[in-house]
Amino acid sequence: MDILKGLRLAVPTVVALLTFWSAAESADFPVRSFGKPFFLVDAVALPSGSDSARVDLTWEVPYRELVFRREEEYYRARYDVGVVLSRGNHEVFAEIWDRRVRTRSFSETRESGRQAKVRKVLRLPSGRYEVRITLTDRASLGSSQAVAEIDADFGDSRIGLSDLRFVRYTEDDEVIPNPAHDVPVGQPGHFVRLTLHPEGGTGGVYLLKWRLESTGRDRVAERDTSVVVAGEAVPFEFQIPSQDLTPGVYRLEVKLEGSAGERERRKATVYARVTPAWFEIHRDEALDIFRFVASREELERLEKGSPASWAERVREFWARRDQDPQSPENTFQIEIQSRMEMAAAWFDEPFRRPGWTTDRGRTLLRHGRPDRRTVLDADLDGPARELWEYDSPRLTFLFVDERGVGEYWLRS
Repeated sequence: MDILKGLRLAVPTVVALLTFWSAAESADFPVRSFGKPFFLVDAVALPSGSDSARVDLTWEVPYRELVFRREEEYYRARYDVGVVLSRGNHEVFAEIWDRRVRTRSFSETRESGRQAKVRKVLRLPSGRYEVRITLTDRASLGSSQAVAEIDADFGDSRIGLSDLRFVRYTEDDEVIPNPAHDVPVGQPGHFVRLTLHPEGGTGGVYLLKWRLESTGRDRVAERDTSVVVAGEAVPFEFQIPSQDLTPGVYRLEVKLEGSAGERERRKATVYARVTPAWFEIHRDEALDIFRFVASREELERLEKGSPASWAERVREFWARRDQDPQSPENTFQIEIQSRMEMAAAWFDEPFRRPGWTTDRGRTLLRHGRPDRRTVLDADLDGPARELWEYDSPRLTFLFVDERGVGEYWLRS
C-alpha cells in the first residue's frame, strides 16, 4: 500500500505594508488587510518507483484573503505563488505561477466557502526536502510564506496520516463537507476526519493526539486516543468542541506517535463564527458589543429586565434594527456579526482578546470599515501605527503600538 505523507499549513503573513485605499473603493475594502492573510497548503508525498517520489502540492486561497478589483462586468484578483524545494544548501526546484480569480459579483468575494484551489505535481528523487512556498497578492503586494519539511524518504516509514477533512453532521445524519473550516459557536455536529495509512503489514498500537488552541496559544481542548493498526488503513474522526469556543481563529494540531518513535503531524485553521444564539446565551459579552452599536435608549432597554427575558430583549433589538423586515435575513445583524468576526480574526493582540475588545476592534464595531487605512511599520520616526479615515461623516483615528508588542492604542 502506498504511504501518504502530508503537510497542511495555515500561513501567517511575514510582510507589513504601507497600503492606501481610495474612497472610491470603499465598497471593495479588502477584509484581509486588517491583519494576517493566510493560505492553506497540502504537500503530499507518494512513492513513485524504487528511488523516486511524487509530490502533490495543493494550495487553497480563500477569496476573502485576496484583493478583488472591478473590471468591466466582473471582479478579478491576481496572485503569484512561488515554490522552492531544496535539500541542504542545494536547490532542486524553483518555480513561480501567476494565478487569476474572477467573480461576477462582489458578494462572491466575501463568501466564506469560496476559495481558489490549484494542484501541481512534482517528481523528485526520494529524500527529505525543505519546501518554501510564498503567496503574493498582486494588488496589495501582501505576502505570506510557509517553510516546512517534506519527508519523501519511504525506506524507514511505517505509518502516515492523511490530510484533515472537516465535515458537519446534520440532525438526519447527513454528512456535509466543510472545506472552509467554519464552526458556528455552540453548534454541534462538526467533526474532523483523517485516515492512518500503514506501510505493508505494519501494525501496532499508536497514540493519536489532537489539540485546539487560540492564535494566542491559549489551549481550548486536547485529547489523547490509542488506535490499533493491523496492516490496513484506519479511519478516525473526532468532534470539535464548539461549545468551548468564542468567535475567532483557532489552530488545530493532530499528532500520531508510535512505540518505535514514528511521528506524523497535521495542522489546520478553524474559524469560530458568531451565531444569533450567541448573543442570547452570553449576556455580559453581548452587552460589550451592544455598547458600541446601540443607542443609549436601546442599551437601557437591553440592560433592564430579568435574566430570563434577556433573549427576548435581544431579539426585539435586532427586529427594530432590521432594515428590510420582509427579507429572511437581518442585514444589520449580519453586518455586526461580520465586524465581530473580522475583529476577532485580525486584531488578536497579546493582552486583549477577543479582537473586538481592542481599540481597533471597538472602532470597527462602531463605525464599520474605514474608507482609507494607512499602515506604517516601526521606524526611526516612531513606533508602528495605523491611521483610519472615514469620509461620511469625516472622522480620523490614529492607533499606535507604543510598546512594540502588537498592542495598538487609540491616541487621537
